[in-house]
Parts: sequence; structure tokens; C-alpha cells
Amino acid sequence: MQPPIGNFGISDDNLRDELIERHRVERISRLVPFHESETVLRDLKANLPLAIVANGASNTQRFKLEKAGVDDYFSVFVASGDVGIGKPDPLPIRTALERLQVEPSEAVMIGNSYSSDIKGAASVGIRSISCNADDNPRPEAGTEPT
Repeated sequence: MQPPIGNFGISDDNLRDELIERHRVERISRLVPFHESETVLRDLKANLPLAIVANGASNTQRFKLEKAGVDDYFSVFVASGDVGIGKPDPLPIRTALERLQVEPSEAVMIGNSYSSDIKGAASVGIRSISCNADDNPRPEAGTEPT
């Protein structure tokens, strides 16, 4: 017998998995883009190739983009689940750069996480911009956006 989930006493694996999936879908279905993000993405896409580099399972990250209505702005999509490791490791970012056929010196990472996005950009030698809409804590020294 499996231990219960949290304090809810759910020990049935199938029921547990179904509840987790329903919660995931419900949470993701409520996603909305940041104010004016679609305008910014439209302007950027008109002049530049765009990529998403996301930590997590590919299907979950794609679902988030679709629900937010921004998936069509990106010509390249790389999820950590696709390459076996997440940011700040350089592999997912390098994979996106290769698919875009862009050199690190020509790229900019816009990210909301200092620990994965800004550090990841630094590990590949690309410039970075922090989009800290969630008011996350400032980074330790050495991980400032460039």
C-alpha cells in the first residue's frame, strides 16, 4: 500500500495521478500573459527569430504557451525534458541557439528566474534581461542581468 498524498489520505495510485493531472490542467488553464507581452512578442517576431527555453516537461510547457496564446510567436521550443537537463545548465540554451542558427553574441535571454535564466545565459555567454514580474528575490553577486 502506498502512503497517502499529504493529509488527504489518498492511497490509490490512479486516483492520485488523476487528481494531480486535473490540478495541473486547471492551474495552467488560468494562465494569462503579462500586460503588453503579446505586443512585445509581435514586434520582436517581426524582426528576430524567437525561442522558448523552458524547464520542465515538454507537453506541460507547450500547454502553458498555448493556453497563454503566445505559442505562435516562437520558431524554436526547447524544454529541459527534451534534452535531459534544465537551466542553468548550458545545454538547453545552446540547443535553442543551434536551432535558431544564432551565435551567443547575437542573442539575448529574457527571463523571470535569476537562478535558471540569468545564470543560464551567463553560462553560455549571452546577454540577459530580467523580467521580474513576480518580484522574486534579487540574486546573489555575480548573477546580475547583463
